[in-house]
Amino acid sequence: MKRKLLSVFFSLCLILTLLPTAALAADAPGSVGIGYTGTLTTGYYVAASGDPAGTKGAPDNVRAVDKVDAAPTSGGYLQYDADTATLTVHGAVALDISYSGLTATGAVTLNTGTRGSDSLSITNNSSPITINSGATLTLTGSGALTLVGTSASTVGGSGALTTSGYTGDLSISAASSPAIGTLSSVSLNTTGALTIAGSNSAPTIAPAGNVTLSGGSVELTGGYMLFSGSNSISITSKNSLDLEGANNAPLFSSSSGVTLSSDGDVTVKNTGTGYAVNGPLNVTKAQNVVVTTSGDPTVVGNVTVAADGDVSITNTGSSIAVLGNLIVGGSTNTDGANSVTVTNSAASPTITGNTITVNAVNDITIATTAAAQLTATLRRP
Repeated sequence: MKRKLLSVFFSLCLILTLLPTAALAADAPGSVGIGYTGTLTTGYYVAASGDPAGTKGAPDNVRAVDKVDAAPTSGGYLQYDADTATLTVHGAVALDISYSGLTATGAVTLNTGTRGSDSLSITNNSSPITINSGATLTLTGSGALTLVGTSASTVGGSGALTTSGYTGDLSISAASSPAIGTLSSVSLNTTGALTIAGSNSAPTIAPAGNVTLSGGSVELTGGYMLFSGSNSISITSKNSLDLEGANNAPLFSSSSGVTLSSDGDVTVKNTGTGYAVNGPLNVTKAQNVVVTTSGDPTVVGNVTVAADGDVSITNTGSSIAVLGNLIVGGSTNTDGANSVTVTNSAASPTITGNTITVNAVNDITIATTAAAQLTATLRRP
């Protein structure tokens, strides 16, 4: 009998050793750490205060949060469930941290609340949020989330950032580093306002994976590059999409392509000497479209535009407007865009590609002093 039991035991051990590590870890909950307080346990937390000297082990701005026995009857607080690794915001909570910010390990959910008064803001001299390798931080709820970084990437680490049914306003800003760093993937979708602001010395978004941004409105700003990566970026906005900067490097650099969509106008304008887009550009839906720069080629890559209004792709400097093919048509209007203008102000070709297909209801203007348009197919119904 003992031999049979031992045989069964060793067989079970052998089966467990053959299971993939990921399968064993699938049911393991994630964890959340905040400041010097460290890994949270199930319960209620408030912003640390009333002990700046740090008699509790560290000053307020280092501890970041303190655990309390019950849900406060007034003021904002955080509720954490260790079984599901879910951090929920109640009321208005503001954390100003001079230590590590919120750190996500494993699968973590940040619920920003369901009431109009719910909000969370985290300011940190390092990264307000760090998503560790292999981790996923999912944003949900309808409360506003504001993240402000002053030195390192505002959202750092190498994990994934995503949303699930999120409807709040999301603001991510950085003073000297990327607003979103080298995450494995970024997928942010909200019906609220999505604002990502970078610095003058680093790309606003510099991920290791693909980026998808969608919002009721989307604002992407920075004094340096807006996006830099070998992967793709897709931006969708219910309102007009205005992407501008004064940069000697490309506003967008992506060998996999930049995809833009808006119910309003789309503007990509570099008032510096760099490209507007380094890589393929695809505008899938818009009213009016303006893509321009005053220096290097406006777009280095193929350009496809679907717009119902006026389309203008220009180079006001001494270079090419489109270093690639150009296809322009209508978005909802099958007859094409209203009018199309592609120009430069120098002896360089306006378009270098062998495929130029333009459908417009009214005027089509492609101005050049070089003979690069011989293969062009221009259609005006």
